[in-house]
Amino acid sequence: MRESIVLLLVLARYMRAGSEDVGQYSYRSYTQTMAYFEELKRTCPEIVETWSAQEAFPEINPAGSSWGTCDGSPCQTLIVRIANKRNVGDTMPELIFSGALHGNERVGPLVVTELAGMLCHEYKRGNSEIVHLVDTRGIWIVPM
Repeated sequence: MRESIVLLLVLARYMRAGSEDVGQYSYRSYTQTMAYFEELKRTCPEIVETWSAQEAFPEINPAGSSWGTCDGSPCQTLIVRIANKRNVGDTMPELIFSGALHGNERVGPLVVTELAGMLCHEYKRGNSEIVHLVDTRGIWIVPM
């Protein structure tokens, strides 16, 4: 719980400080969100990993039926782990942030997507609080 509060406080301070990485926020489509996480993997390959839940856990849909379409393609549930890959192990503490949509609420996916971006960019900049968090725990994000 403490780690969740610290992450949210750091995100709020990051946004308030006017970091050059913070821009105008707007809703991202499914395709834009998927592309954003692919870019994060390229920007921070040492800490960002992604999976499709349907591929990682085929037993959740044994019939292999479509879960619907997202921007014209079969929907995939994205799973993201942000952690220093050299330190990942069975005893590493973990957190999960879900941006799962709730009715017409669009803020959940945006907040966790921006959290992932902030963690990646601040880790690369050497922000000591973020480096400590990412080096000592696994942060799982399910944006949608």
